[in-house]
Amino acid sequence: EENREVLSRYLGLFAAEGEGRGIEGIREVQAFWEKTYPEGRLTVINTMGEVVIDSKSDPNEMDNHYKRPEIIKAFEDGSGSELRYSKTQSEWQNYMARRVIIPGTPGQGLVIRLSYPLEELNSLAASMARPFLYSLELMLLVVLLGSYLMLHFVTKPLDLLSGSAETIAAGG
Repeated sequence: EENREVLSRYLGLFAAEGEGRGIEGIREVQAFWEKTYPEGRLTVINTMGEVVIDSKSDPNEMDNHYKRPEIIKAFEDGSGSELRYSKTQSEWQNYMARRVIIPGTPGQGLVIRLSYPLEELNSLAASMARPFLYSLELMLLVVLLGSYLMLHFVTKPLDLLSGSAETIAAGG
């Protein structure tokens, strides 16, 4: 589930840039995607199933993608995902696709598809969780230290009062 969240987040970013700034916006996010996640793949497909952009291969040499399950679902329902074996990459891939309406594109727009090797996604999710866990540990430490200081701040005057009361009670 974490793996899908990572892909979904980036797919949303690609879609927003595509809808807002067209193909140029997608290409800018593509540069970031390739630098940050070199194992990942971006594919943009038109309504005829032709690959317009691909981050790993020459689009002119690629098969028609119209019959791919995630592409069909994206064109029909707006989004689609699929976990399947990639013959091209020779490994299991998690695919997520989303239809976007880009100004100047005919018909139903384009489908932006991200894929990532399943094995790599597991380590990616773990690496993203690590900073969160460090932050959580730091917050816990701050809360514990704050609690200790507050407790010390409150109990010190009470100890002084208690000592004074004992002295008075003893007749002093």
